[in-house]
Amino acid sequence: QSMDALSTMRLSTRVFFIINKFLSKAADVIVFNSNYACIQFNNYGYRGKSQKIIPNGINFDNYIRSDVVRNNIRCNLDISKETILIGHVARFDPMKDHLTFLRSAIHLLKNSPNIKFLLIGKGVDFNNSFFKNNIPLKIRKNFTLAGNQEKIQDYYQAMDMLCLTSISEAFPNVLLEGVAFGLPCITTNVGDVESLIRDSDRIINSGDYNSLSREMKRLSLLSDTERNKIGAKDKSKAISRFNINRVCNDYKEVIDYERK
Repeated sequence: QSMDALSTMRLSTRVFFIINKFLSKAADVIVFNSNYACIQFNNYGYRGKSQKIIPNGINFDNYIRSDVVRNNIRCNLDISKETILIGHVARFDPMKDHLTFLRSAIHLLKNSPNIKFLLIGKGVDFNNSFFKNNIPLKIRKNFTLAGNQEKIQDYYQAMDMLCLTSISEAFPNVLLEGVAFGLPCITTNVGDVESLIRDSDRIINSGDYNSLSREMKRLSLLSDTERNKIGAKDKSKAISRFNINRVCNDYKEVIDYERK
């Protein structure tokens, strides 16, 4: 959880942070999931006897791409094998900044009308007036709004790239999952994203839809092989740091140390 927009959070969340700030002084150790969160919470007044940064981890064995799954999902969504499909996974929330993604997509479609976009997340559908108002009727055929999906891993495999447009994050799990599937990812500069993305050109400022659109276009013009190489480089870096076995060992070391 990032504290970038604390003033906009629900009252109960803000009260929770305040209470835990005082309780933190009694903690033997506080574990943060990112350097970014550690700095923020320290500045806010969290003080444990010791602190440790342990990132979120995943089992990379569960993130193996399958052509069968990819083709089935694309078939269900009526998207051809040849179509470039750009993904965005986030619940509908101001902090996720869907508007920047939509502006980037609309800008890209002016010169690349065959590209399509897949948006997934709670509240992300055309029953939501936000999307009706911000996606012109004449290009809605280029947008699939799939809402909340239980088997989200299948949908990642249908994508050719993944975008994250959040205004605030500590450690974005969506980005980690995209990298785990070997997808080339474009992200806003939030939290610890630099630990996941190797190429600084794919890290943009929040709200910069022009840069996002430019990177979308650049990646869309690459061959499948070239995009896969980009994704593979990010994945190889992530496996060594975010493997669930390493994360579990890190927690075990903290627990064992505190028991001494």
